[in-house]
Order: sequence, then C-alpha cells, then structure tokens
Amino acid sequence: MARGLTELDVHHAADDIVSLGQRPTVERIRAHLGTGSPNTVTRWLETWWSSVGSRLRQRAFESGRPEVPDDVIALAQRCWSAALEGATEQARRELAAEHAALADEVARVAAAHALHAQGRQELQLAQAQVVAAQTSIELLRTQLADATAQAQDLRVQRDGAQVRAERLEQQLAELRAERDGLQQAHHAERQEMATHFRVTEDRLNTEVDRARQEARGLTESLAKQAAQSRAALQDLEARIRKGVDERAEAISAAAVERARADQLQTQMESLGALVATVERALKARAAAGAGRPLKRAATASARRPQREPKPAD
Repeated sequence: MARGLTELDVHHAADDIVSLGQRPTVERIRAHLGTGSPNTVTRWLETWWSSVGSRLRQRAFESGRPEVPDDVIALAQRCWSAALEGATEQARRELAAEHAALADEVARVAAAHALHAQGRQELQLAQAQVVAAQTSIELLRTQLADATAQAQDLRVQRDGAQVRAERLEQQLAELRAERDGLQQAHHAERQEMATHFRVTEDRLNTEVDRARQEARGLTESLAKQAAQSRAALQDLEARIRKGVDERAEAISAAAVERARADQLQTQMESLGALVATVERALKARAAAGAGRPLKRAATASARRPQREPKPAD
C-alpha cells in the first residue's frame, strides 16, 4: 500500500477524472496518482461514489445553479453502482493477482528462510570445520615440532654414525694394513720355511744316503767277516778232522767262531733296524713340513764291531 495516500487524495483524483469526461476507476485513479494499492483506492473510491450526489449538489449550489434533479441523482447512483461493480471485479482480479504475488513472495521468503537456515547450517558446519581445521593445524604444528625434534635427533645420530663410520674405516684400513703386513711376513716366513725345509730335506737325504752307504759298507764288512768266520770254521773243522789231539782246541775255536758269527748276525739285524728307523724319521719330518737335521748315526759307527784278530792256524 502506498504511504501517505488519503481518502481526500482519491476523491480529488476521481473528480479530476470526471472533469476530463471519464469514469473514475481504480486503474485510472492509480495512474492519475502514480501510487496506491488497489484495496485502498477501491475503499476510498466507494466513499467517493457514496458522496457524489451530495457533492454535486454542493457544487451546484456553490455555482448558483439550480438543484440537481432527482432523476440525475438516481442516474448518478446507477452509474455508481455499475462502476462499483466493475471496480469490485477489477479489485478482485487485482486482489487475486496481489494474492498470487503475495504467495510468490511468501514462497520466495520461505525459500529465502530455507536458504538462510541452510546457510546458517552451512555456516555452523563451516565454523565446525574451521574449529576442526584449527585443531588439525595445532596438531600438525605439534607433530611438526616433534618431527623437527626427531629430525634434529636423527641429524645428531647421523653425525655420530658418520664419526663412528670414519673411525671404523680408519680402523679397517689399519687392520687391512696389518693384515697385508702379516700376509707379507707369513709369505716371507713360508718361503723361508720352504727354503729351510728344502735345505733340511737335502741334508737329510744326503745323510740317509751316507747312512745307507755306511750300512752297505758295514753289511759288506760283516759279510766278509762272516765269510772269514765260515772259512775259519771250515778250516777248524778240517783241522779237527785231521787229528784227535787238536779236537778240544778245534771245538773251542769253533765255539768262538760260532759266537762271533752270532754276534755279527745280531749286529747286522740291529743295523737294518737302525736304517729302517732313520727312514721312518725322515718321512715323518717331511710330512710335518719342517724338521731338524738328524744327528749322524755316530753311535752306529761306534757300535761297529771291532775286528778281532784272526786266530792263528
């Protein structure tokens, strides 16, 4: 409804329209005034039509004209009734349009309220999300601080590990150098031991050959002595056979020769055992990789039987 629109404004507008030779209607009054709702204009237009007869009489009186006849007044009232019916129908249409517009406005307002409620819910949700985001940010800041501290600890541990690694690498280099030195020393020692072993083996082989030669010489000497003993024994037996008188002496000499032969046989067996012992010792030392030179079998030479003087025939 238009603000400030009064009954007098509507009445003056209706008079102006009538003065133009037109029938006052709600649309014409609103167009003439440029404002006013259909309901208000209709209500004030009804009061204008109800007072139109008296106002015409008043204007006729004021203008010095004779009084308006009753027929004219009746005609004016019929015109008013017709105009009122038309205005009422128009007002109904306009009211229906306004009701439809109002319903649209109500629907729009309801939709706006719904949007507002949804917006308020979304705002509350957004505020909750902001609070959650702030909480997450604080948590992330705490985690970042913890991660920074852990990273610092890890850097310290890494630096310590690097120092330990460098120290271990230095120790490893020293151990490798020591290992190389030990390998070189071991190699030199092995070469020295191999040289010593070869020299010792050569010396032992020489001594074994010498011992074998001496054993062969002793064997030959013992064989010669045995042959001589057998020849002497045969000679004694011959002399025994030659005479009874020489029997006792021959028997005694034979016993002596037999004893000497037994002694020579024992010495030959001892010499063979000595040679076998020397050979076993050489093989054992060769298998051990090192050995000491055997002492010459001086004792064997010392044990050589001294030739007894050949008994006189």
